[in-house]
Amino acid sequence: MDKIQITSEQLTDIRKTFDFGFGEIIVYEPTQKMIDEYYDFIESINNNVGISGVDLIKTLIPLFTNLEISEEFLEENAYKLVDEPPLWLRKVQSEVSVIVNELSVLKVMSLKNTINQVSILDNLSEEDIKKYKNIDLKSVESKMSMLDIGKEKKIKDLEAEIEKLKGWLKW
Repeated sequence: MDKIQITSEQLTDIRKTFDFGFGEIIVYEPTQKMIDEYYDFIESINNNVGISGVDLIKTLIPLFTNLEISEEFLEENAYKLVDEPPLWLRKVQSEVSVIVNELSVLKVMSLKNTINQVSILDNLSEEDIKKYKNIDLKSVESKMSMLDIGKEKKIKDLEAEIEKLKGWLKW
C-alpha cells in the first residue's frame, strides 16, 4: 500500500476537487471566517425577498471555492449560468449546496441548544435561582421574559431561513 506524504498544502482543508480540463476547481472545507461570512450573507438577505441565482453565484461559489467570477463576466453571462449552467458549475453548485445544508443544520442545532438552555432556566424556581446564583431576581425575570420573546422570534426566523434554504438548494 502506497503511503501519502502530508504537506502544508493539505492543511488548507480541501473538501473536494474537480478537474474540468480548463483547470482544477477546489471546494474548500469552510473555515470559521467562511462560516461567519455565510451567516452574514444569510442575515443580509433575510430582509431581502428578491434574492436571485445570480446573487448566490456571486457570493457562495467564490466563498467556498477557488473560483473568481468577475462582475464583467457575470453581467454578460449571468442568466446563462443560472438558466443553463454548464456541467462543471452544476457539480460545484451541488457540493456548495451540501456545505449550505451542513451549515444550516449547525445553525438549527445551535438555536435548538439555546432554546433548550432557556427552557432549563424557565423550569427553575425563584428559590433555586436564589440558592444557586447570587443575582438580582428582578433582573433574572426581565432577562427571562426577553429570552421568551427572543425564543419565539428565533423560531420564526429559523423556520423562514429553512424555507429559503430549501429554495436555494433547487438552483
